[in-house]
Amino acid sequence: MTHEGFSGSLTRSEPPLKVSPLTLVALEFSLLISSTFTTSKYLHSFVNRAAANRPSCLSSPIPVSLSTSPSNTSDQSPVSEKEAKYYYFGLPSCPRLVARSSSLTIPWKEPTGPEESFPRKQLGPGTNHAIGPVWEKLADAILNLLGAEKVAWTSLDLVGIGFPEEKLAPVVWVGIDPGSLSPVKGFQVALKCKELVEKNGIDDVHVEMRESIFINTFERR
Repeated sequence: MTHEGFSGSLTRSEPPLKVSPLTLVALEFSLLISSTFTTSKYLHSFVNRAAANRPSCLSSPIPVSLSTSPSNTSDQSPVSEKEAKYYYFGLPSCPRLVARSSSLTIPWKEPTGPEESFPRKQLGPGTNHAIGPVWEKLADAILNLLGAEKVAWTSLDLVGIGFPEEKLAPVVWVGIDPGSLSPVKGFQVALKCKELVEKNGIDDVHVEMRESIFINTFERR
């Protein structure tokens, strides 16, 4: 069962909290609370203040499609259970992947061997790219799209994600309430977000959606 119809997922009475750009040099820009609870500290980040008051769906996760057929379309999820679990392996918060716009063009390479030997991803800033100057305008359009699609989003970030030996690729990173969005719906929305990115003249930045519960520390004392 899906829970995509959160009426409070994006409302103008609860505008997104824009986090001013910060000068941070850190291996991870999120404050780890647990495997699913993080406080967003990313550069050029937008967070949903209403998300902190929404009920969690942790008790009813949505099964992930195991389909990997090359005939996949936006009506199917190309994300396997293993990819959902290990795609972000190495990040301290170990978020669960829901969908990514690059699924059909950049296949996930399943790691082999013992889990402790799996390659580990890392995070970094994603603004040192052509997307940087248009990010605020683009983010506003993406937030409007997420609201129209009734996605229970928790955060929207522009980050760099990759392996230590690689140049970190800029990614539009969308956090959503755990269990609130099916992988199929997530894939469809990710592709629509990718279209918005491309309309701004950026063709080498993908959109990824992961489960994330936002803990608002900006207004609490």
